[in-house]
Amino acid sequence: GYDATGREIEQNDLNEIFNNYKNFIEKKNFKLNDKCFLIKFNKLKNSRLDVSYSISKDIFNNYSTISDYCGIFGGKRIPIGHKFVEKSKFRYLKVDNIDAYGFIDNYKMPYISEETFSIIKNFMVKNGDIIISIAGTIGKVSLINNIPDNTILTENCAKIIINDKNNLNSAYLSELLKLDIMQKYIKENQIQTTIPKLSLQRLRNLKIPLPPLEEQESIANIMKKAYLKKEEFEK
Repeated sequence: GYDATGREIEQNDLNEIFNNYKNFIEKKNFKLNDKCFLIKFNKLKNSRLDVSYSISKDIFNNYSTISDYCGIFGGKRIPIGHKFVEKSKFRYLKVDNIDAYGFIDNYKMPYISEETFSIIKNFMVKNGDIIISIAGTIGKVSLINNIPDNTILTENCAKIIINDKNNLNSAYLSELLKLDIMQKYIKENQIQTTIPKLSLQRLRNLKIPLPPLEEQESIANIMKKAYLKKEEFEK
C-alpha cells in the first residue's frame, strides 16, 4: 500500500477492500436503484470516478421540459454609443456581478443614464426572477431577491420567470440549476464557438426533475439554512 504522500508502506488494505466489494455485489437480491449506479473501472470515462462525470445523460429523458413551466427571455446589451455613467437611478446587471454561489453585490453594478434605460427598459430584471449566464461563463445562476428597481439584464444572461407556481418552486429551481450534474448537462448544450454560448432555445429545451411541490420547498429550505450557516461562519 501507499500513504497520502505516495510513499510505499507495509500496510495493504486492498485485499480487504476487494473482499468487501465482492461480498457486496454477491449479496442475495442485490440490485441497483435509481439513487446509485455500479460501473466497472474499464468502463470509466478517462478513469474518472466522480458521479456527475460518469452518469448517463439519458436520465434526463423522462424529466419535464423547463419551458413547460417557465418563460425564458434574453437580456440586452448597452446600445452602441452609450456608456456607463457615474451614478443614477438605473443599474445594469453583468455576469461579473454574480458570484459562485449566486449572490449579487448591488454596489458593484454599473449605472446607466435615463436615456439608455428608456431604450432598453423592456429588459429589466425583477425580484423573483432567476437569471443564468449564457455567454462566456456559462451556468452562473441567481435567484433575484433584493435587487434595486430599474435594473437592466445583460445580453450575456437569460431570465427565467416561473409561470406555473403550483408545480415549480423558484428557490428549488435555482438550487437545482447549480448542481454539478445540471451544470454538466447545461454545458453539454452550449454552442462551441470562440465565446461559448447557450442559446435561449436550448435553454428552453432543458429537462428538469420535478418532485412534488412540498418536496421542492423542503429542498429549498434546507439550502436556505445552509447558506445562513455559511454566512454565520464567515462573519
